[in-house]
Amino acid sequence: MRIGFDLHGVLDSYPTKFKAIIKLLEKTDITFAIVSGPPREKIEEELTKLGFEWSDFYDIYSVVDYLYNDGVEFDETDPDNLWCDDNIWWDSKARICQQHDIDFLVDDSLKYKPAFKLTKSEFIHVSEIVGKCKE
Repeated sequence: MRIGFDLHGVLDSYPTKFKAIIKLLEKTDITFAIVSGPPREKIEEELTKLGFEWSDFYDIYSVVDYLYNDGVEFDETDPDNLWCDDNIWWDSKARICQQHDIDFLVDDSLKYKPAFKLTKSEFIHVSEIVGKCKE
């Protein structure tokens, strides 16, 4: 089994909780991946700042990198906030999860959820795991 985590709104909002969850589940055959919007390089920087161990994650999948490789054009007016057509963007995480055999994606944005109905992957909203608690 593989579980994917979003960075913004999930790992960066609840680092202590998700570090504990990952440490607990490491004892099983579950692997973990990051599926998040920014380029891989920025994701790696942010994970390091949050204190996550690289060995915790099987791989990192960037929506921006995935869509660039697919030939999608981005609005690059603000290089720190690349964006493309909404329909393409909001379907991307479901396609990434399907392509890389990620069984569950934990994310904070419900806009990604509808696309998961067309895959074998399942979307889990972060609130289902952490409830309403603050870190």
